[in-house]
Amino acid sequence: MRIEQLLAFKTVADEKSYTRAAEREFLTQPAIYSQVRQLETECGAKLFYTLGKQVLLTEAGRDLYQLAEEVAQAQGAYNARFEQRRLKSNHVVRIGSHAFFGVIREAARRFAASDPDGTVELNTMRPGEAADAIRAGRIDFGFYGDGFSKDGLTAEQCAQNRIVCVAPAGHPLVGRRITFAEFAAEPIVSYARGPGSARAAIDAWLAEKGERATYIAQSDGSIGVKTLATALGAAAMVVHASVQDEVSNGTLAVLDVENFNPSYPLYVIYDTLEELGPAARAFRMHLLDIWAEHQARSAAPGQGPGGRAPVLC
Repeated sequence: MRIEQLLAFKTVADEKSYTRAAEREFLTQPAIYSQVRQLETECGAKLFYTLGKQVLLTEAGRDLYQLAEEVAQAQGAYNARFEQRRLKSNHVVRIGSHAFFGVIREAARRFAASDPDGTVELNTMRPGEAADAIRAGRIDFGFYGDGFSKDGLTAEQCAQNRIVCVAPAGHPLVGRRITFAEFAAEPIVSYARGPGSARAAIDAWLAEKGERATYIAQSDGSIGVKTLATALGAAAMVVHASVQDEVSNGTLAVLDVENFNPSYPLYVIYDTLEELGPAARAFRMHLLDIWAEHQARSAAPGQGPGGRAPVLC
């Protein structure tokens, strides 16, 4: 017993005609008739009888009609959900990220400009959570640095994260150029506790420069770092993109620390290109275009130290 047989049977019962049922289903009358005959063979009973020009249900047909109606309702519900998913994939991009970096904001802006119906759903989650959500089909993209394993997912570099020193407005270090030794003499909030890419980049820079830092507090998340820094009135080391809003509104100030320039790549991760809907594909292209533009600027003569502009997310 197949779904198409039950649906053909139900249509004949509703229309009381093989001809009208065939027109409604965009099939030939013999095709509808064949579906019903196959169903009658499987059921071992006649499902219809004719009365004049009408095709009416037998007792066995009435018993089967309830099942056919339930199957039709279930298929209708599934088709509605499928259509919702299709429309969503056309205009909605679902993102999971620990912090919403500048490259994500810029890609979202370009996506919205190119698709008036397009929206970007932002979900705060760690890289491991994002990877699980991608596999489960709950989000399209996740973002991570080089301290996280992609575990079989597709990964493409889309930005370069820079780590900076910041302090709350009014902090004694704000507004002047300082050495790292001066910075490290203050209570410092660190990002992050675990062996993530930000922490790895900080540790690598400290080892290379022969510097040391003692932390009064540490957090795995950029929100935690910003909260601790402002609550304790302390300086902090944090990913620059994660504090852009606080810097622009004056809550935090970027400190000018000599020679402090650790960075690490930011990757976008997703399942496969084939699994991405139209909206997600468009968003991915915006991400990669922005990264290509940054690379082109960094290679331009006279841009930054050594003729290179800083490539930042």
